[in-house]
Amino acid sequence: MENQSNLKEVHPFWSLLSAYNERISLHIFPLSLKAFSSLEYSFDSIHHFQLLLSMTLSYPPTSTSRVWLVVLKVSPLAGPRRRTDRHSVLVKALPRQPGHQLDHWVKTSRRAKRLRVVDALYDLMPRPSDPGGRDAPFIRPKENELIKTTASTLRQQLLCDGYTVNGCLTVWHLYTIELKPFRRVQNKPVHGYVYVGQTSLNVQDRIRQHREGHHTPSGHRLHSATCHKFFKRPRLDLMPQDFHQTFYCQEDALTAEADLRIYFESAGYLVEGGTERLTQRKQALGIT
Repeated sequence: MENQSNLKEVHPFWSLLSAYNERISLHIFPLSLKAFSSLEYSFDSIHHFQLLLSMTLSYPPTSTSRVWLVVLKVSPLAGPRRRTDRHSVLVKALPRQPGHQLDHWVKTSRRAKRLRVVDALYDLMPRPSDPGGRDAPFIRPKENELIKTTASTLRQQLLCDGYTVNGCLTVWHLYTIELKPFRRVQNKPVHGYVYVGQTSLNVQDRIRQHREGHHTPSGHRLHSATCHKFFKRPRLDLMPQDFHQTFYCQEDALTAEADLRIYFESAGYLVEGGTERLTQRKQALGIT
């Protein structure tokens, strides 16, 4: 920024502006001497200049507000759902206390109408005494991070239960690929050689990524190197029926993927993939 003593000499409004100097430096931007000097041709009077400063530089003091974590039912006509027997919902932090205030907002608010909200689902919201519940609101902005964390946890819980949350339609499925045999284990032939995986993509698209060795534009590998090298054919028919179901959160899919690997290993297969939750599942099932 130019030397302030020079600014005093070139601009008649400097004495007025100097009172705002600290706020300009911290909250707006440093003014060059040329830009500042040009201001004298932009105002007819001190009054106009002072009005511009007040409009530009004034800002409300930091305020606090109470918000509650709410779950709102969206009209079934708003779009597709992940499960037909589960509502499409919105998880929001709103300055409306669950009860009469929230019900009134749902019925009369233009925003609620725009979001196609038709009801408040109290059975899915935090309990009254829990953080974000009716009797324990969050305080903004002090608890912004806690609001984000709690809302994320609630969204994940509802996603795992099959609800369509904030428009998310992602689901997961398991798949199995038969690989070309290439070795024996301790000189003992195995029943077969397979790769197991889970994906939120279309299963056939995911299998094609492994078969063709796909990469991202930046070069990140989208396939298993072992699966690509020894790929033989998809074998969804080898999976027991229970593993053909749809999974509504990735954690459930990863757990099922580990269980599918355990199933094939117990049947005498050599298995690739399914390792992310394998240790935990073996411990839970008492398998050494």
